[in-house]
Amino acid sequence: MRRFSTLLALLAIAGPASAQTATRTAIETSTLSTAVYNNGALQGNCDTAQNPWFGFNGVELGCGSGFVVGLSATQVVGDMYNLTASTGWTPGSAGASTVFPFPTLTSGVRTSFASATAGLSVVSNHYYSEVNPDFIVHQYQITNTGTAARTGVRPGMMFDYDIGDSAANVGGYDGATQTIYTNAPGGPFAAITVLGGTTSGYRVELPYPPALPPGSPPGTPTNPHAAADKWNGLTTRIAIPAAPRDYRGIIGAGAFDIAPGATITVAFAAVAGTSLADLLANAAAARAATGVTTADEGGPNGTSALGAPRPNPSAGATALTMAVEQTQAVRVGLYDVLGREVSVLFDGVAASGQSVALTVASSALPAGVYVVRAEGATFRASQRLIVAR
Repeated sequence: MRRFSTLLALLAIAGPASAQTATRTAIETSTLSTAVYNNGALQGNCDTAQNPWFGFNGVELGCGSGFVVGLSATQVVGDMYNLTASTGWTPGSAGASTVFPFPTLTSGVRTSFASATAGLSVVSNHYYSEVNPDFIVHQYQITNTGTAARTGVRPGMMFDYDIGDSAANVGGYDGATQTIYTNAPGGPFAAITVLGGTTSGYRVELPYPPALPPGSPPGTPTNPHAAADKWNGLTTRIAIPAAPRDYRGIIGAGAFDIAPGATITVAFAAVAGTSLADLLANAAAARAATGVTTADEGGPNGTSALGAPRPNPSAGATALTMAVEQTQAVRVGLYDVLGREVSVLFDGVAASGQSVALTVASSALPAGVYVVRAEGATFRASQRLIVAR
């Protein structure tokens, strides 16, 4: 059963003027637990006495995350760890979402925050549902409150996942679902999926911030991560390290241009899974639930492609095509919003450059949202299909 609770107490943070006061709202589904703040932070501060970590089936997956906006190599607004560091965003309002643009996501939290120095204000909505309790959508509406246009804006999410023995954590990136993930050997997995926009960059080994000077008084906020390090991760696709260790990461979307007074909307999903296949199915379900159908641009797929279903929505047979750049074994499955495989559309060797025709017997399926997902050695892609009656 889904549980939703707002912690009404304001959390006063001791220390210098750069520290903030923020309101925390807890989110729990039957499998996930987290918290959102009205200063861009998520999850909390590795302090289980006051804050739920990002948890999955009772297992702690991470203790810090946050929304960031990159404007240049010297200006990235936002950080993580709400209670011991200024995030760079000035806290705004907090409450329940009142508008639900995604039909299967029926619960939500609404917050707002801003940065006067960057000329930006943000309204965030965090949506979730028991239809698939293994992901939470974080949607951000970014408004340019300044008088000059903002070009090349890169929104993103920072994360610090610590799964089991964090020193043994590993990670990866899936281009088909635009998902960067961290896992313990054998699982579970925690991830951030880009939903609104193309992945502009990512890195798993985000350097830790500099240590505080010796003798710093109690309550001194932790130093924020360096802007150049965050910008590098928001704009560059950095190879995933092979060596297991404790990682902090970042992923970006964009770039976007925002005219004075204009607003753009981007979205990410926090996702968990028991295995990589389960995680990617949940990421695909998040994309399907929010209407995102495009695979990653600029990723490793090259000229490979999974075509859009036609017709869509469909009440009868639905056709689509697949082509791969390199000859390889490919499996194409149809999945429901819970990430369960409904049918296999193709399971064999696809030849380089050859178009493979695929058919979905939509007339035999219950009405709803489905995901067609193709997986091969060098090719992964997904498309959303709506079955209507």
